[in-house]
Amino acid sequence: MQRGGVYHPLIMETTNPTRCRACLLRDAFSAEEYEKTVLRMWESLSPDVRADETLYEARLARCTACAHLQGGTCMQCGCLVEIRAMRTDSRCPLPEGRW
Repeated sequence: MQRGGVYHPLIMETTNPTRCRACLLRDAFSAEEYEKTVLRMWESLSPDVRADETLYEARLARCTACAHLQGGTCMQCGCLVEIRAMRTDSRCPLPEGRW
């Protein structure tokens, strides 16, 4: 999807506007809502602590496969996984650490 005429990999078209248990925010929110929450946080992070897109997507893939994800929230710690996964200094809160 494009933002202001420029492609941005973190804005995705939403095909399912209803919320589901194992969805991320980008799956449940409209592109406008997603931009107001997640994308602005992504852009505000210093490049020194911001995960690259490959690492970020790998972390989110592990979160979406986890039974503790509910509506974009990790039920182990209460974080929004799309925010937590952005930072290179963040880790999965599970004792075995999925990432």
